[in-house]
Amino acid sequence: MRPYPHDMLRLSRRALIAGGVATVFGLPALAQQLTAGRVETVHGDVVAEAQSVRRPLAPASEIFVGDTVITAEQSHVGMRLGTVTAVNLGAETQLRIDRLVGNAGGTLELAAGAALIDRQEADRKEILQLRSPFGLIAARGTKFFAGSSYGVFGVFVLRGEVTVTAAGQTVVLRTDQGSDIRKPGHHPSAPRRWSSDRVAAALASVSHA
Repeated sequence: MRPYPHDMLRLSRRALIAGGVATVFGLPALAQQLTAGRVETVHGDVVAEAQSVRRPLAPASEIFVGDTVITAEQSHVGMRLGTVTAVNLGAETQLRIDRLVGNAGGTLELAAGAALIDRQEADRKEILQLRSPFGLIAARGTKFFAGSSYGVFGVFVLRGEVTVTAAGQTVVLRTDQGSDIRKPGHHPSAPRRWSSDRVAAALASVSHA
């Protein structure tokens, strides 16, 4: 089975660089948007897209509500949203900042690829929702991986607790537990531990180290 991001997203470096030309024309409008956070690290080619305008991202670049952050092949990005949420995206990933409230509660949309989301334990008031074609993940203070893993869409909790809802069924994942959704429209699997190799591969996919 071919991994999820390759089925849904194929980006080339040439396309990303070409899209960045629109930056000059898009900045005035983008500056009026609500700031969601900032880029901390970039490896490879990464852009933000809003209203059909793409701009290249670099360390310290602002991220706005409404942006879709897109990574190319062999590219990664680390971001800080609000004051309590760190987000790392792997290669060939699309993540939209749909809504942001309070200390980075709100809604993110993962259209393709893989993400690692780390929310500080102290922040349990605001719920962060991560939507995808496979299902909905809800989390407060927690650290979890979501995205392509071993040819399926996987969710794994490194700290805390999240709920995963898909096809009308909800499972609760706690520290060191994971669940798989094989295809959009399928139920999430029962919580279970992932092998150390699978956890390592998932974390490596969202890091350039």
